[in-house]
Amino acid sequence: MANGYLLEIDHHDAGLLVREGGAYAFVSLAGAFQSLDGKLFSSVADAERAARRLVRRRALAAAA
Repeated sequence: MANGYLLEIDHHDAGLLVREGGAYAFVSLAGAFQSLDGKLFSSVADAERAARRLVRRRALAAAA
């Protein structure tokens, strides 16, 4: 099992997921994902879903 992962969203580096015990801590690599910085996720997939939701919310807000 890896201790860390680079999370990419739409071909952009979003953050690093660093293993902390039984969870992954999100380390933001881009300002768009700053609100996830330091949050813990139980899996890489959970972190990716959170990052994608953030992107969708921002796109909807920009379109409004």
